[in-house]
Amino acid sequence: MKKEKTNVLCYLRTHRRVWGLTQLELASLLGLRSASHISRIEHGKYAPKLEVALACQVIFGIPPSAMFPH
Repeated sequence: MKKEKTNVLCYLRTHRRVWGLTQLELASLLGLRSASHISRIEHGKYAPKLEVALACQVIFGIPPSAMFPH
């Protein structure tokens, strides 16, 4: 049996790019250690922690339910 790959839908990349932020800059604003955390969230590898989702709401002014619909 094949393991099905599930991706988490998110609009973080869209909003980050509209604001002109790099992954590293956003990671720094969110208190994350590296841009790879942002990349994994943007590519749907995993959902963000609650703290990250709420921090994105503060930065972008968009509720987590709209930024991360799943």
